[in-house]
Amino acid sequence: MTSKSTLAIVIAVAVLLSGCAGLAGLGGEETAAPTSTPIEGTAAGGAPTGGDDATETPAETTTTVAATPTTRAATSTATATTASTATPTATTPAPTPTSTPTATPAATSTATPTDTPTGTESGSVVERPDGLDDDQRYLVVRAVGSGESYYRIYVPGSIELGPEADREGADHPDRTIHLTETYIQGYVGDGGVDSYITGVSPGTMVNDGNATLAVYEDGERTDTLEPGEGLEGNTTIAPTTLPPPSDSENVVRVEAVGSGESMYFLSATEGLTLGNEADVPAEADRPDRWSPIGTNEIYGFVGDGGVDSYRTTGEVTSLSNDGNATLRVSVDGEPWNTVEPGESVGDRLSGD
Repeated sequence: MTSKSTLAIVIAVAVLLSGCAGLAGLGGEETAAPTSTPIEGTAAGGAPTGGDDATETPAETTTTVAATPTTRAATSTATATTASTATPTATTPAPTPTSTPTATPAATSTATPTDTPTGTESGSVVERPDGLDDDQRYLVVRAVGSGESYYRIYVPGSIELGPEADREGADHPDRTIHLTETYIQGYVGDGGVDSYITGVSPGTMVNDGNATLAVYEDGERTDTLEPGEGLEGNTTIAPTTLPPPSDSENVVRVEAVGSGESMYFLSATEGLTLGNEADVPAEADRPDRWSPIGTNEIYGFVGDGGVDSYRTTGEVTSLSNDGNATLRVSVDGEPWNTVEPGESVGDRLSGD
């Protein structure tokens, strides 16, 4: 073999070996490539030595990184727990239904039925109230059951309205009349009660109606008045509306001219009856009334333009004016006379 041939063979072998070495180097780099990446991540602060040893270390490091996400997952789960903790907070407001206790006022309003004692009081109105003097008596008139009555009770002394009496403004006010005689003129019905204060025991009593009346003195029942008891003949103490006058009756009117008021005394040849415009005890504190001498004489009171009327089958004989009002007297619409204050006109006749 020549030296040229030998050289060629050596060169070829060298090239062949060189190629194999290149292939071997290339294979090593492919394996190392994945290893070298983690090394750079780890080696940023670590030892740059050791080829294969370094590759094993990164593998462990990768495992550690995988564990870190797991820890984060756990952390997020904890956040969820926090969310659930909020739910109880919402439950706590639910107890606001405790506002139902505000219904407790209902219990307070139930207490208002304390008004029921009023029923008890209505049973005790006949009893003597506190605060009266020792010499005062508490007089009560009560309607027993249903029905209604006008009544009159005469007393030989002073008397005044009590707490249960009906005063001015009521449909049927009770009155104490102080004229030649003193008496109560009242009205009561349907279990109602009137009361008075006096210093004496009552005298004559009249019941003009259909209610039975019970009378009490200082809580003790002393009398019972049946309907109609005490009335004489066809008389009445209740207000009445008369029918039109008959042809035989004359209508006498006594009128107060302008202001002022007067008591007067009227007489006629025949009996006088109260007319529709007369003041009766059931409706006036100073009622018109007959004289104790007889029914042909009237004691009356009128004032401030007021009018009283009477009926008679006779003729007017006299009128005396005891007051400060001018009185104009007419019979069946015709003037009879005008009587000045303090003046008397005509002749007074007495008799029935």
